[in-house]
Amino acid sequence: MPWNSKVVKNYFLIFLLATLSISGFYIYSHIDIPIYNIPWSVQIADAHLNIYSNSISPKVDYPPIIPLVFGIVGEIIKLLTHFLGLSNSAIYFLQNGLLKLPSILTFILFLKLLPMNKILGGGVKPLPEILFPITSLSLYFNIVVWGQVDVILVAEMFFAFYLLVAGKITTASVLLIVGTLTKLQAVYFVPLFVIYAIRYFPLKQWLRGLFYGCLTFVIIWLPFVVLNKNLLLPFNIYLNGSASYPVINVQAFNLWGAIDPRSMAYVTSIHKNILFGIPFSTLNYIILICVLTITLTLILVNRENLPFAGLIYTISIFTFTMSQHERYELTTLPFLFLILFLNLNKNDKSFFKIWIAIDFIIFLNMAYVYTCSFGVLNYSVVVERTLSIFSVAISTYTIILCTKQIIFFKNSQLRHQH
Repeated sequence: MPWNSKVVKNYFLIFLLATLSISGFYIYSHIDIPIYNIPWSVQIADAHLNIYSNSISPKVDYPPIIPLVFGIVGEIIKLLTHFLGLSNSAIYFLQNGLLKLPSILTFILFLKLLPMNKILGGGVKPLPEILFPITSLSLYFNIVVWGQVDVILVAEMFFAFYLLVAGKITTASVLLIVGTLTKLQAVYFVPLFVIYAIRYFPLKQWLRGLFYGCLTFVIIWLPFVVLNKNLLLPFNIYLNGSASYPVINVQAFNLWGAIDPRSMAYVTSIHKNILFGIPFSTLNYIILICVLTITLTLILVNRENLPFAGLIYTISIFTFTMSQHERYELTTLPFLFLILFLNLNKNDKSFFKIWIAIDFIIFLNMAYVYTCSFGVLNYSVVVERTLSIFSVAISTYTIILCTKQIIFFKNSQLRHQH
């Protein structure tokens, strides 16, 4: 059977689902799952799924979807414990595995729904469309070892922009908003989506997308607003979440990791002054505004620029702005996948190399922080600075490649006009 056969793909996905699920249960995560996810799942279940109850500690600072899913997992484990009389070790085994299942199932669904385009590798035989995500070290580590949920945001943002480019703005708008209800980083994607929609869709279409997006937002948030008697609850979560890490860098391999590599115990405050009384936080906003302005301008100039401008935007935010976590470079994957799956690189191997490099540096960043966090490795300034410089070089090369592609689009338009 050919590689892109649906039957072969389905059998493979069943095998992958079983493998990841078994691995997820038997690989015990040592950071977020025992510190945040398990306490949240137990306490949210006890609070009858009121995820923002004041009785929950540590306090939930996420948008509602992920904590709600954790609470449902907690309810399931409570029922199983009640009827089966599970031991503490059995309960922990189930908690560790079941809290990873949302990410595992999303990853499998993501692979299942990927467009069946043939991705060409510069003259080589056609490759299956799922080759890139299924070979992703960063996604496997994030899902199975760390037990994080970043793959859910990656899938939501990829399909939101894939559908936007395909002209299905209503479904795309709903997916975008679901993303903002999943993780705070989705807010970064909103300006790009909105500008593209207003610029390239008729008024009625983008207003319909706006309506259904807002309706989705209200429907999901309303029960928690009513339950907690706080009309400003959504705004508090998003605004407070943006200030969760008031430091220059949270051990991300980026520009600030190269300039000021420090362990978490000694990170530099973002409110510290640098020159003439200007704090790092002000410089951070200036960098972010500049990156956003350039990106929106590129999108307004040419609709074909969106995936490349989006990749420039997301990788620039991770590389040059502050308060970045080791996992935040995963936000580059939706636009990188979009370029690869739509074959926008016109069979140029450069973006295949970029995919390998970015995936590998994200994996190294997560693995380094994860192993240092519970003492397998000792923190090293030299290691963080060296790998940060390497990461900045990859980011710079990516930005140059995307810029060259945007210039190519512009020159092609000019040739057609003449």
